[in-house]
Amino acid sequence: MYKDPSIEELFGFSDSNEYESTEENNSSDELEVFDHKVSPSSFNGNEPIDISSITFPSISGLILYENLLTHEQQNELINGIIEANYFDNPESNQAMCFGTLPSFLLNAVEIISHTPGLFPDGIQNRKPLFDQACV
Repeated sequence: MYKDPSIEELFGFSDSNEYESTEENNSSDELEVFDHKVSPSSFNGNEPIDISSITFPSISGLILYENLLTHEQQNELINGIIEANYFDNPESNQAMCFGTLPSFLLNAVEIISHTPGLFPDGIQNRKPLFDQACV
């Protein structure tokens, strides 16, 4: 069974103690792991990709989709974030994007939009699929 990672393993160490009581209270929560194959689509060639998803009961709504992005796609996303200089200030740990998203995020949205089963149809068919992002 998958071991529930700590908040620090997921997000790094914090200078605040706000998560300590949450982590202790949820230590008995178990992660739900779902595995499924996704049909081939335009972004990854002819081979189906094996995507497993993991939910984190201690963080409601958080789902980790492993293998959704290839290593190359992950690197493109990280390089885009670096080039956008979102984190030049050492005190910055997130950036919000609204409206027209940067191209490196649009590439990720394209992948997500061609991956069946990630969202209900009402969301999956929305145009644009996303018009905001938290990086």
